[in-house]
Amino acid sequence: MSLNEISYQEDYRSGFDHLVDDFFRPSLAQSKVYWRAVGYFSSTALESFGAPLGDFIRRDGHIRLITSVELSARDLEAIERGIPKQEVCANRLEEIIDTDFADGIGNGTVRLLRLLELDRLEIQIAIPNIGTGIYHEKIGLFFDEDSYVAFTGSSNESRNAFENNRECIDVFTSWNSPTRAARKKAHFEALCVFQTKV
Repeated sequence: MSLNEISYQEDYRSGFDHLVDDFFRPSLAQSKVYWRAVGYFSSTALESFGAPLGDFIRRDGHIRLITSVELSARDLEAIERGIPKQEVCANRLEEIIDTDFADGIGNGTVRLLRLLELDRLEIQIAIPNIGTGIYHEKIGLFFDEDSYVAFTGSSNESRNAFENNRECIDVFTSWNSPTRAARKKAHFEALCVFQTKV
């Protein structure tokens, strides 16, 4: 089976559809590559994927993730004092790691670590060039050998977003919506090579 054999809906809405069971797991089960750009990422998302994530890894699957780091008032003051934004973001990321790992390692964190050890996960932190806002767009793509599925919507990459929040995603396939799917792919690629100001 491949992605184009899945009967995709035009959109998925929690409360009407189960985002994980109806969209994410079937897509991951048929993919070799998963790209995701979100404002917020939690390793709990990896718990939601279940067994299809293991199958994805067995097929030499690779995940490329772009996410934000939310800066505190203290962080913003440091930037105003002239400390480079990249340095402040790196320090903030270190604080997040210290906090999240303080209570032990959960299943999602273990999966995250394994993906990094296997070189199957690439993470890029989106740092805004100007202002105090964060990168908050949500784009995703699943690729198999011949086709791909792009999606956008309200959902971040976390178990809460997938299973508890009220979320909606719109889906564009390379075979039914080639122009829109290609546009989403181009948007993601531009982020990866820093052609787009975040």
